[in-house]
Amino acid sequence: MTLKKITAGYFQSDYAFILPFAVYFIFLHYGGRALIGLATPGGYYIEFVNKYFNFLSWLRMFYLHALTFILNGIGMKSYIYSHSLKVINGTSLRLEYCCLGVGIINFWLAIVFAYPQKMSLKFRYFFLGTFGFVFLNLLRFIVLAIVYSKSMGTPYRHIDYHFIFNCLLYFVQFILLYKWLQHPMLKGNNNGSMAQLM
Repeated sequence: MTLKKITAGYFQSDYAFILPFAVYFIFLHYGGRALIGLATPGGYYIEFVNKYFNFLSWLRMFYLHALTFILNGIGMKSYIYSHSLKVINGTSLRLEYCCLGVGIINFWLAIVFAYPQKMSLKFRYFFLGTFGFVFLNLLRFIVLAIVYSKSMGTPYRHIDYHFIFNCLLYFVQFILLYKWLQHPMLKGNNNGSMAQLM
């Protein structure tokens, strides 16, 4: 069997997206880590990167401002300080990079970029997944701020909410992916194999 036939067989399979998925995910994951390093003072800090490309900082500030707006709107006075939110007479939430849901979003974007499909579906699921995960993450912060600021939240502080939330988001990803693969545009193209859509 020649290399050409092996390559052709691979691109005609339904699993041809696995390699580009891995490439995209590694690029997004380590690219994000590199961005953090370049945008953080000290070490390899580059002011230009921090000023114009630090989207992780923008995402964190979006969460903080949206969370403050919503909490103040329901009567829970709160304010932002540094990378944290403080509820007056309540809890404090510090939003580290690991709290932003970037890993989950990177996983989803790698699937969207790698899986062979029509561009209209790529755009649809790009925005549906990304904004959906951001909304769910914001909802998580709201719930944690409310629960931790009430006495009823005290017995549950030992629970690993990060793990529970990640499991929830991976479940949502599974549902979105299942709906995606059942779309008529993909089913009509032999499940969207690369040979059909490239």
